Amino acid sequence: MKTAILRSTSPGLNETCAKALHKMGYTIVALDPTPQPLHTASYCVHDTFDLSTPVGAESAVLFADKIGPITLLFNNAATHKNSPVNATWEDSCTEWESVFDTTLLSTLLLSRASVPALQASGGGSIINLSSTDVLPVNPHPRSNADNYPTNPPDQDILNAATWALNGFTDAWAQRLRDDHINVNGLCITRAQQSDSGYQQLTANVLLQLLQSNRTGENIGIWPGDTDALPPIPAPHQKITGNTQPTKTK
Repeated sequence: MKTAILRSTSPGLNETCAKALHKMGYTIVALDPTPQPLHTASYCVHDTFDLSTPVGAESAVLFADKIGPITLLFNNAATHKNSPVNATWEDSCTEWESVFDTTLLSTLLLSRASVPALQASGGGSIINLSSTDVLPVNPHPRSNADNYPTNPPDQDILNAATWALNGFTDAWAQRLRDDHINVNGLCITRAQQSDSGYQQLTANVLLQLLQSNRTGENIGIWPGDTDALPPIPAPHQKITGNTQPTKTK
């Protein structure tokens, strides 16, 4: 039985993706800090670790590795509130620490800790959940692009962290390719995370991505999309975004 590590702050999306992964034969190791319905599922093992420290990240991976060979790390954790450029110093510094610790530092540490386990399993995948905020504005005519702008003006700190996540995805994909470890970003619209249909769409795209052997890409998931993966973009567009629409319904 394969093991997938899920680190998530989105209960609904987390549970939907976990159910889909279980159908693919994964046992889920959930590292969520707060109780979620997923934690009581028969295919899920849950524990909490301080993922802001190397010791905590390594302990989490050792815990998961005892369940079964790790072949997937799904980094789905972000926190934010609006932080316009004219926010107070106190609010700006507090938001910086919160966003970068959750979105970047813990992603860095848990991913670094997971790489030896993925190598020992003969390969696998790291999926970094990202945001369509880092992609070109939605080009699909069936969706209202104006509702999903790139780089929302009142989220400068979250925007910066999300763009920085691209650096992890791109560099790791190149470094780990020879180890048969694929690294990709799934870029979702945060406004839709609580929508059950959109959660299922995200889970469907996740499964297809895991089966595709693609690496080093940001895959945008827009409301109204089908669950078909978009065409493989030109190399210079793999991280900055594929502007070709998926098949219409």
